[in-house]
Amino acid sequence: MSTDCPELPPLDLELPARPLLDLPADVRTVAVDGLEQMKDGCESLAHTAEEAGEVIERSCAGAVHGGAALGLEMIAVMQANMNAGFAFAAELAEARTLPDMIELSSTFAARRLEAAVAQGKALWASGQRLMSDAARPFADSLSAHLDRPASS
Repeated sequence: MSTDCPELPPLDLELPARPLLDLPADVRTVAVDGLEQMKDGCESLAHTAEEAGEVIERSCAGAVHGGAALGLEMIAVMQANMNAGFAFAAELAEARTLPDMIELSSTFAARRLEAAVAQGKALWASGQRLMSDAARPFADSLSAHLDRPASS
């Protein structure tokens, strides 16, 4: 099986001197107007798509920044919990009696429960802020488009 393709002779096409269809002037005017409207619509669509891309970029940039801040906050929470655990272990190692150990354990558990509730609230608020900040470019863009007078 050969991969050589035979060379085709050049096409000799002659276009007619006059249009293929003779359209009345009114029909031609309607067609030209329709094409102009379609061109304007395509330009408007391209502009809108470009604006939407910019809005998405701003939203993603905000989400990345907010996500990093939320991650740092979570690391700080884990650090605080680990420090509390190590402090508890040190106190427990110094306890002399079983009642002291039980009291230390119950105090530690109550403090950790309070801390978990407070940390959960703080992380929840940070997550809500992150989502709000990420959605703000969309809301601003929508408001700007709704406030803009309709073009004719």
